[in-house]
Amino acid sequence: MLKLYSLLFLAAALFLNCVSIGFGDENNIDTCGGERYTSGSQICENNTLKNLCGNVYYDPKIKFCFEQDIKVYNKCDGESYNPFDVNRICEDNILKPKCGEGYYNPQTQFCIRNDVLDKCDGKEYESSIYECKGGILLNKCRNEIFNSYTEYCADGIVMKKKEFIDTRDGKTYKYVYIGNQIWMAENLRYETLNSKCYDNDRNNCEIYGRLYDWNTAKTVCPSGWHLPGRDEWEILREFVGWSDTGIKLKANDNLWGGTDDFGFTALPGGYCFDKNFKEIGEEAIFWSTSVSYSAIYACHFVNTNDTMNCPSSYDISDHWLSVRCIKD
Repeated sequence: MLKLYSLLFLAAALFLNCVSIGFGDENNIDTCGGERYTSGSQICENNTLKNLCGNVYYDPKIKFCFEQDIKVYNKCDGESYNPFDVNRICEDNILKPKCGEGYYNPQTQFCIRNDVLDKCDGKEYESSIYECKGGILLNKCRNEIFNSYTEYCADGIVMKKKEFIDTRDGKTYKYVYIGNQIWMAENLRYETLNSKCYDNDRNNCEIYGRLYDWNTAKTVCPSGWHLPGRDEWEILREFVGWSDTGIKLKANDNLWGGTDDFGFTALPGGYCFDKNFKEIGEEAIFWSTSVSYSAIYACHFVNTNDTMNCPSSYDISDHWLSVRCIKD
């Protein structure tokens, strides 16, 4: 009797083992190069697992099955694509989008207004306001190259920025006429106890100006100048154009995305909130004298947005923002 039980146990073990490896099962599960697969919809050839497309097997690592015509195509730079899409072709193992009447390599070129241009040091740019020479982007006003630090492009004409000296510390500032207003073309850099350089780095102060708390900002502008109020910011927005105020007032730095049509030259100097510095290279925020909704009315530029967001309300107690002065 003991022998009988032993034989039954052995038979059961063999049966379970056969089931676990797929023998005797109509949906056989096999392995190919260490991968499990179901025979029928897949096949193993030369230790490579291949999928079925129509009546053809293919290697999915280098080919793909296009469902529209149930045919196998070579991948393009490792990607599947629509072989019937006239707006994109595979050429030299590169997927090339259409631009105008031709196609371009997005790794080294870009398309602007149906024209193909080479990238400048790997960057795309607006060809109407930049020219690329030796991998360097130069500012262009119509067809004239200009220095954006001392000049600006207004209605296709290169204009010189004017200057004045802050007698308190001898620093020189550029300024521009925008409509009936006169604005500083740089952020204020005057040092006070309640001002900061971004990351406490004085080099950032020289580039982006200082960050001030609101109480200091209200009185820190040089003699003959003042911190603008809400109405003055609104006049600027209306004159420049509400929908694209941001892009027209941002410095025409390719990373910042502005055209600086009026020489305002807003730079992304970031801000300080609750003792933490944030968003340099991405945002610029300017104080005003006006209170809005129990907080301070401020104007906010963002790298990814072409508008200037006003009002943006910031709490008085824990924000340090940029100051841009306007002439009395």
